[in-house]
Amino acid sequence: MMKTYSFSTYHILLLLGVCLICACESDPNADIAEVELEVEMLRTDSLLYECARALQEQPAADHFAAYEQYLKSDREFLLAWIDERAPSMGLSDGQKDSLIVEMLLPVLADSGVFWLLDTVRQTIPYDEPIAERLSYPLKRFKKYLPQKEIPALRTHVDGYVPQGDVRAVDQVMSLPGYMSFGLHYFMGPEFPYYPVNVPQFIR
Repeated sequence: MMKTYSFSTYHILLLLGVCLICACESDPNADIAEVELEVEMLRTDSLLYECARALQEQPAADHFAAYEQYLKSDREFLLAWIDERAPSMGLSDGQKDSLIVEMLLPVLADSGVFWLLDTVRQTIPYDEPIAERLSYPLKRFKKYLPQKEIPALRTHVDGYVPQGDVRAVDQVMSLPGYMSFGLHYFMGPEFPYYPVNVPQFIR
């Protein structure tokens, strides 16, 4: 499980607070209709799925080659994702690539993680308009905090926390330059595989 809160958790809470206040207005989105918004959005979980599938089909496959083929295109996000557990500052590019392979590929080779990635893929299709659904709160964020850069949006799936420790839930990860959503926590309240003590409001 990889989690971090280094990219301004304060701003996430502020964004949620602004959205709650504006929900009480008669037309809460009228004042942001003209706000222009460009958001980088990538379903990184689709890359994780393709890599995991390849490792399931060829268990003896070279992990570095699998990383090069399936994951390296989103290298900077992957580095930010694992950085709290394995800081990459001061490493060469090759060492950073090796660090990602060492930290992530054994996880993706696990059959349980592949099953979860596949289940998320079927439940939340890759053409799901996640960025579109977030456009209004992000426009409001830009309106009230124009000096703050909107982070690139990513999605991830990495399994559930041990024993359902809610302090380690990574439903939303704030990272330097990124905000990533753990889609395995958005499977709906009836999904039977959440850890037993993960609260209902998280599901």
